[in-house]
Amino acid sequence: MRITFTEIIGVSPRLERQRLERRSRWVDFICAEAAAAAEQGEAVPRDYRLAATAFIGSVNGLLHDWRAGYVDAALDEVVDELVHLLLGILRPAGWRPEQG
Repeated sequence: MRITFTEIIGVSPRLERQRLERRSRWVDFICAEAAAAAEQGEAVPRDYRLAATAFIGSVNGLLHDWRAGYVDAALDEVVDELVHLLLGILRPAGWRPEQG
């Protein structure tokens, strides 16, 4: 985790490009899954690119701080919080599946 979230940033132009490409693939994956969920009426239909990018930043920040010892939580708690966060993006407060 230390290498993934701390030591890789800015190591070289090549590694930075790979890191950004990997992050972009995660954003694309989240957007595709969110669009599929919206098509099935399980999420708000909208453009998720900004939210997916913010979510990836949240994952990176939380995992970095958790690994560094700044967050006192078990791994299950960290995962549960990230799931909560993602579901909050897909299904904001007050939204109901029948609303589309």
